[in-house]
Amino acid sequence: MLRLPNKLLASSLIIPGIFLWTQGNSPAIAVKLVGRAVLPPDTFAPGPTSGQFLNLNNDGTVGTATTFNGRSFPFPSPNGQPVQGFSAIIPGPKSGEYLSMIDNGYGTKANSPDSLGSFVHSMLIY
Repeated sequence: MLRLPNKLLASSLIIPGIFLWTQGNSPAIAVKLVGRAVLPPDTFAPGPTSGQFLNLNNDGTVGTATTFNGRSFPFPSPNGQPVQGFSAIIPGPKSGEYLSMIDNGYGTKANSPDSLGSFVHSMLIY
């Protein structure tokens, strides 16, 4: 189980957004944002080294650059899998538990073969 700070978990799993939604002739429904959380950029999950293919050349070979946006690559194991965010969240087996699918890869299939698709089991603790 990935361990994140309690406040982060409590506020990052279910966050309503501000939007207006209409369907057919139904009136708009307003939803108010009541909180938000930011996942720290250096949040990693256990796993093998990843990010080895981020610097692909046009011919498909791996380049020599090892730093992008102030981050050094690759991310070494045993905690080499970055948690960039969540693509999906569903209720877990018990009340207050959730299964979250971690965002997939680094943007393309070509530069993400060492990025694992994974789920995180989270519990809310207030």
